[in-house]
Amino acid sequence: MSCNNDWDPLEEIIVGTADYCNIPIPNISTLKCQYPEFEEEYVKSVAGYYPQQILDEQNEDLEELYMIGHDLVSDTDNINNMYKSTQNYADEKNKPIPSVNWISQWQTLMREFPKVKFVKVNPNGIRGNTPVSSNIEEWNTQATKGTLEYWNYKKLNETFNCI
Repeated sequence: MSCNNDWDPLEEIIVGTADYCNIPIPNISTLKCQYPEFEEEYVKSVAGYYPQQILDEQNEDLEELYMIGHDLVSDTDNINNMYKSTQNYADEKNKPIPSVNWISQWQTLMREFPKVKFVKVNPNGIRGNTPVSSNIEEWNTQATKGTLEYWNYKKLNETFNCI
């Protein structure tokens, strides 16, 4: 979950699978400062990708995945993203980024993890009559399988007391 301080509302959660998780190889100077008692080769040997068995067990435990703050589309003619006009991101006056790739990527995740329940959280669920609070047609097959739900902020807060 992401929040910049103790009083701001929760804005976005970035989640994923355990695939490709790793322990990065630290900078040699950092390595020598943090672990002066260990040989450089030893510390390097514990860095790298986790064994596949651990990754498989973590992915097996994934039951629900919440998409919060990921609007996919915009309610206006401009970009609709919490990072708009920040460093390294598009200006708030720019046109929205096409959602076709995001929709396709989420759909691929839904296919790869058929037992995971995906929850798309919109301001008004899918009853808001706005592009943001609407049904994603490409995902309807997942919804009929019972592995996709749309929630509004009220339901999210009632469930997790987070807003």
